[in-house]
Amino acid sequence: YWKKRKTKKISIVRVTEIDKFSGNPYKRAKKIKKRIGLSFKISLLIIVSVAWLGLLMYLPYFQIKQIDYRGLKNISKSELESYLNVNFFKHGRVLPWNNYFLINREKMAKKIGVNFPARNIEVKKYFPDKIEIVLEEKISTLIYDNGIRYYLMDNSGNIIKYLTEISKDEFR
Repeated sequence: YWKKRKTKKISIVRVTEIDKFSGNPYKRAKKIKKRIGLSFKISLLIIVSVAWLGLLMYLPYFQIKQIDYRGLKNISKSELESYLNVNFFKHGRVLPWNNYFLINREKMAKKIGVNFPARNIEVKKYFPDKIEIVLEEKISTLIYDNGIRYYLMDNSGNIIKYLTEISKDEFR
């Protein structure tokens, strides 16, 4: 197969003015062979790679469609869901950030830990379109009253959650 292929390569015969009038009429003309260049192969590889990455980013098959929450007690599901939609699953100008391949589990767990009262946070990705968030919330031990508002506090004295305002007629 390869021998036949090699003989069928495109060849261009360049005949110069001097070669036309040389002494030997049976002399073979010089052949210059042109091959598909390395730059063409590299550019074809780059085009195919970019198209493949584009398909991975924009196909709806890889968009996150389902989020499961486990261990929610004091934190409401809607509150956590709205936080995730605003900060992680928004559509950018160029890239859709709710793609399976673009979601960073560690970054998501850290930001949830900063903004919500949780001890252990575990974010699991299930191919192709599911995320599971497992929370272990901090235990609230007392309700703090500062004369204006009520707060839930944990064992170390950190405020976990704002509860409500104190009404004016409550202590009169």
